[in-house]
Amino acid sequence: LNASQDKRIKEKFISIIKNSRDICLREIAVLQLSHVGGQKIIPLFRNLYFELTPEETKLKRYIIFALGNLIKYRQANQALIEIARQEKDPHLLKNIIFSRRRSKNKEAVKFLEEIINR
Repeated sequence: LNASQDKRIKEKFISIIKNSRDICLREIAVLQLSHVGGQKIIPLFRNLYFELTPEETKLKRYIIFALGNLIKYRQANQALIEIARQEKDPHLLKNIIFSRRRSKNKEAVKFLEEIINR
């Protein structure tokens, strides 16, 4: 059975991300879900990012990395831009810029210009 087509696997990863108290397990679930979740998982990552507390910086980094893995999708670009515009932590902002390095999207170029001109 192909993991990317098995709805139960995706649901289990989502459950771990949302409910587990084990931060390491949540981080692994984010990365795995980015590989099997496809484009449909992007809104979940975006929403989850904004729900996290400042103490959950490491998990935020994993979400940024996961969205970077999905950068071929326009939604991932948009999610990273939205996150970057609201993010105050300079280290997380650097992670976002790094994760967008592979994007050839016009929005990505405009975003980088916006960051440079801040």
